[in-house]
Amino acid sequence: MVDFDATMHICANKEFFSTYTSFKDKEEVIYIGDSRVLLKLTSEKMLALNKVLHVLNIRVNFVYVALLRKFRIKISYEYNKIVMTKNNVFVGNGYYNHELFVLNVANEMNENASSFTYFLDFNDLWHARLGHVSLSYFKKMNSFGLIFGLNSSFMNKCKIYVEAKITKKTYECIKRKIGLLSLIHKYSGDLKQTMTRRCKKYYVILIDDFSRYTKLYLIRSKDEAYNMFLLYKV
Repeated sequence: MVDFDATMHICANKEFFSTYTSFKDKEEVIYIGDSRVLLKLTSEKMLALNKVLHVLNIRVNFVYVALLRKFRIKISYEYNKIVMTKNNVFVGNGYYNHELFVLNVANEMNENASSFTYFLDFNDLWHARLGHVSLSYFKKMNSFGLIFGLNSSFMNKCKIYVEAKITKKTYECIKRKIGLLSLIHKYSGDLKQTMTRRCKKYYVILIDDFSRYTKLYLIRSKDEAYNMFLLYKV
């Protein structure tokens, strides 16, 4: 559960902790002095939580939002779900259930993590940051000590790289139109879960067949494409 009123991260399962130093207070709440819990999100990214409270009788585990914001992890709301980003890069999401927001977690782990809350950058993220380089390039950068903490023997299949290699069948070219706005070519797509600084996720390209006048618009939602066409027409 993603909570806004809690004071710390709370976990009910002792086996999820990587380190465990405990003592009891008057309320019989066990505080973990140097505890870390590692969550594997459904987005294939890992969230390391530090200073987690172990509460024996609690029914759900809580992630404290204020601690996430402290380390530049942004949580936004879209209808009945939440979206987590860091530096405008998608890292995870959750859904609304029984008046609480539930984080989509694939697995809980107890491996050693860093001493603060952060998202671990995996090979696929660095693959995109470095311009979709190959696995051999990863190994070379590891050998030079330029990147650390990556598994140089494994890389997920890059969807963008595969889409870029897809070829189209040839087709007959139609005769060029005579006159402005006689035929407009429209191309649209998404930014692959990477939002702009103004939270725009999609783009639309409009090309006039006669003049080849081209404009690219960044939009927040797909329904804005029609308004962009009206702007382009003017």
